[in-house]
Amino acid sequence: MGLPLLSKYLNSDGEVICPSCGSVMVARIASSGTYYSGTKFWGCSNYPDCRTIVNYYDENGYDFSGYNKRGLNSEGLDSEGCNLSGYDRRGFSKEGIHFQTRSKYNPQGYDKEGFDRQGYNYFGYNSSGFNREGLDRWGNSKETSLITSDTDGTRNNITSDSDSNNRGELESNISYEPKFKYHDGYDDKGFSKKGYHKLTGTKYNRAGFNRDGYNKNGYDVTGHNKKGFDKNGFTERGINVNTLTAYDPHGYDKLGFDKQGFDKQGYDLNNFSREGVHKETKTKFDNFGYDKYGYKEDGYDKMGFNRKGLNKKGFNKKGLHNITKRIYDPEGYDIEGYDINGFDIEGYNKLGFNSKGYHKATHTKYDPDGYDNEGFNIDGHDRDGRNRERREEIDNWRDW
Repeated sequence: MGLPLLSKYLNSDGEVICPSCGSVMVARIASSGTYYSGTKFWGCSNYPDCRTIVNYYDENGYDFSGYNKRGLNSEGLDSEGCNLSGYDRRGFSKEGIHFQTRSKYNPQGYDKEGFDRQGYNYFGYNSSGFNREGLDRWGNSKETSLITSDTDGTRNNITSDSDSNNRGELESNISYEPKFKYHDGYDDKGFSKKGYHKLTGTKYNRAGFNRDGYNKNGYDVTGHNKKGFDKNGFTERGINVNTLTAYDPHGYDKLGFDKQGFDKQGYDLNNFSREGVHKETKTKFDNFGYDKYGYKEDGYDKMGFNRKGLNKKGFNKKGLHNITKRIYDPEGYDIEGYDINGFDIEGYNKLGFNSKGYHKATHTKYDPDGYDNEGFNIDGHDRDGRNRERREEIDNWRDW
């Protein structure tokens, strides 16, 4: 028999009212008892005089913040905006890996923060607010720019109308310095006034770039010429000079993929052909055993869901069961295999104890490490060396 559900005891102010004494209930985290350690529940604020508890989640399995036991909201996203597979709306994981390219960059070449491999965003500016030519959005160089930095390294940009009106006043207080500072006849990049490098004796440094940052073919370190185009005629933002679209006359984008996502050899980002054959394995599965769409031979992806979005137990990625449309299946178990009281089909909780307090492995009231269902050893101390009274003091302090 489960605990009462949350919504039955909400008042007009959205507070949970104790069904026994009428006091306001507070959210607590169980450390022992009916709930296994770490489980949330609502406990009466009149504790210990009243020991009534209420389920932390409503009938649909969501708490006050809109998240279920798995930490997902009704859209299937966690508090960091990632789904059950660990990716946000843009396809990046919490570690910044894109699900399609399996790298830190999306198919367009930008990372989770919106910067490309050279550190420039969609608009062509780096994190300091300067473009590849070293100019800010007003066309000023680093020496004359009004973009300043605080002592903590954060940027202060003049963006508001009032700041823009004071632009002339601010500019008048700036001492303009020459673009190149020379020491012993060479600038900070090692070039003389005539453009010869100190180490190589030529107009190119050891990396093959001149004072302006271009190699002998006229391209900078990012592969763009002075006009802003790469060898294939694409700008930094991926627009082709000939078609004025994201695709060249042959139908390929800046990264070399057509509108269907295949390169000139006929393979996509994951090295699958149009027919679904992997480039290296010559089969319909890659080196990890997944097909073109990310499913293994048994029809389930790496997170254990099939093409219908259901796992083998019938739960979807939001943790709702296909039949009951709730977080519990027809037998009353959630996606992890536990009922509303935290016990699996064999009658054991996550710590391995049954309702009578006996451990599954040892058949005693202590687990293999010597701790009982409440987390205490035979001497009455928990894993942190605290006794029951001390831990209860700490738990009560956390609750309040």
